[in-house]
Amino acid sequence: MKDTLTVNEAAETLGIPAWKVYRSLEAGQLHGKRTGKAYQIPVTEIQRLREAAQRAVGQFTLTVTIAEAARSQWAQRIAAAQATLDTACRTASERYTLLLGEQKSGGIARHTIDQYTEALTQLEDALGELKVLDRIGVVLADLDGEAVAQARQVHDASGD
Repeated sequence: MKDTLTVNEAAETLGIPAWKVYRSLEAGQLHGKRTGKAYQIPVTEIQRLREAAQRAVGQFTLTVTIAEAARSQWAQRIAAAQATLDTACRTASERYTLLLGEQKSGGIARHTIDQYTEALTQLEDALGELKVLDRIGVVLADLDGEAVAQARQVHDASGD
């Protein structure tokens, strides 16, 4: 077996167009020796490039798996937070109605004020959780963008 390959042989071995091999050589991503107008590329460089592409595919797969798991957990937390918010809204509304009823009858019991205050606190907590989940959504969108960028790199490296 030969120790070096021409650009066309390297392209055929990698399954990519020759122009991509030239671009990789010029960018320093692939190392070869130029003799006149021709390049001689060590077979070890082709093996190194293949291994790097396989690692990139593995990293991409891991990123996608993490993103999918995070998105699933995020969706569950959003649903739970929305249910909590709905309950807190109903409770605050009910407590406010009781407060108004007592006010119309001539006085407000301390117990009713405490219940209304507690309902507002629960509502505030539920809104806070939704704000946190909104920030997580932004992070997940960034992670999706990173996964797309990695997919493009893998696609470019594969020559498709």
